[in-house]
Amino acid sequence: MAFIVAFWNVQRWTANSDAHKTQVVTDTIKKIDADVLFLEESHSSVEDIMSGIGYAPLGFVNTLTVDGNGTQLQITGWRKSASHVVTTEGRVLRMPKSDGVTQKRARLKVNVSEDGGRTWIALYAVHANASKGGGIAAAHEALVECRKGRRTVCGGDFNYDLNFDGQNLNITGTPGVKLVQVQDLYGNFVKTHRRGGILDFAIASADVVIASVPTGAYTKWHTIDHAPLIVKIG
Repeated sequence: MAFIVAFWNVQRWTANSDAHKTQVVTDTIKKIDADVLFLEESHSSVEDIMSGIGYAPLGFVNTLTVDGNGTQLQITGWRKSASHVVTTEGRVLRMPKSDGVTQKRARLKVNVSEDGGRTWIALYAVHANASKGGGIAAAHEALVECRKGRRTVCGGDFNYDLNFDGQNLNITGTPGVKLVQVQDLYGNFVKTHRRGGILDFAIASADVVIASVPTGAYTKWHTIDHAPLIVKIG
């Protein structure tokens, strides 16, 4: 049975955010209606808010700066309480050094089963450091992970701009993986960042049945600077 996964950088959304921003985030989450949801630049302090709209926590990983210093932000994972999918608790996994670049930030991994635990898909939520090296390292690691022979999806804010993919990793030309991008209601690929970048996407292993869910569930750019990526798996 198919299920919906969403990845969204909510730009510093915490329990202390103003009421307008919280309303924008929660209204959009309800519109997306994902079975599993990953929020980048959020915080575990929103657990009560998320519970109020039907989501239970799966775990979180703290976000570090490019220098390795701590921040007040996290990647948080959530499961829709009414969903049919089975999930594991989130695991924090450090990214290995890639082409000489050490990615300071970690990934949040959640295993998901749509058939009651008989088979599993590994989901990795990513929020790469906002630097060219950090973005390339995160995207490269996702390519490696998705070519290990396991059903895997790596998604989130890679801070790797697909507008310049041909000059860097050429993800679109990499065999053995699938690239999934944000689409609007007309099926057009769209920018995912206010400044015009395509930073939010998913890379999946070739054996995963996955597709972008065309959506109009975007925020006003002056409230949140990223668009959500919504995918259907199965």
